[in-house]
Amino acid sequence: MNVILSRDTQVKIMENTVSNAEKYFGQFCDLMAAYTRKSAKLRDKSDLLVKQLIDYGNTENPELRTTVKDFAEELAKVQDYRQAEVERLEVKVVEPLKLYRVLIKQTRAEIKKFNKARNNEIKQLERLEKVRQKSPSDRQMIAQVESQVHKASVDASRTTQQLEETIDEFQKQKFKDIQKIFLDFVTIEMVFHAKALEVYSNAFQILESYDAVKDLEDFRAKIHMASGSFHESRPVAVASPSPATPWSTQVGHPFDN
Repeated sequence: MNVILSRDTQVKIMENTVSNAEKYFGQFCDLMAAYTRKSAKLRDKSDLLVKQLIDYGNTENPELRTTVKDFAEELAKVQDYRQAEVERLEVKVVEPLKLYRVLIKQTRAEIKKFNKARNNEIKQLERLEKVRQKSPSDRQMIAQVESQVHKASVDASRTTQQLEETIDEFQKQKFKDIQKIFLDFVTIEMVFHAKALEVYSNAFQILESYDAVKDLEDFRAKIHMASGSFHESRPVAVASPSPATPWSTQVGHPFDN
């Protein structure tokens, strides 16, 4: 019975190892799948933003139209990188985590096989004990049951050895995979953000270099042309300036503040 108790302790440790992996790898899989879906949804929303920017730019004055179009093109590049991020996360992170459901199922089947062999061994030992108590002088019967106990014990020992090898391989693979999966995750994110930062920097420069004054002048020219007063290219001051004061010092530029 001491051997059986020793095996039970071993298998308990093995079962806890598998249960722990099942719990956390399952949670990792669900969370990383949700993370990937969120990234895909962000890509979709950003694609809509790009479309809206282009549509809006087509309604505006030349300088702003060009600026918005160029800005939208930079945002579109980010979404191309985000698409690559989503695809890589699916292949290198989510799919490997999904495989653990199959691997854990296979490992549990090995534990189930051991438990079956262990229960049979206990059953045969209990039967032997009953035979010895009921028929202590029936050597033939006792020998027959002892033979069955021995066979059950050998089977349990073999199954235990197989289970140890299976769990050892499981642990080795798990340690390797947890490192690789999250290294891949971090690498994918670093590549995406590095490229996105470069593109966003370009987008920033595009917006910063926009000359609103040119568009304002163009807008005013169109208004004046429509009113038949194209020659009045400057706004009229509310109060007439004194002869000694230039007009430009009385009315500030609309973008000075």
